[in-house]
Amino acid sequence: MEASIELHAARLRDRWLQAVDELHTEAQRIRTADVDAAEVIALLHVLEERAHDAFAHYRDAVLGR
Repeated sequence: MEASIELHAARLRDRWLQAVDELHTEAQRIRTADVDAAEVIALLHVLEERAHDAFAHYRDAVLGR
């Protein structure tokens, strides 16, 4: 059971690091490009969805699902 939790935690960590890398890349793009308000709003919606997904994965890991 403990090994399973550690494996799941490692997967969550990897997903989190990947999301952080993607967000960093997107932030760099925004800084170097002309971005309109619609693009920023769309990006915020994507970030919100990712936050909900990350929480759901964390919750499932804690609950052992």
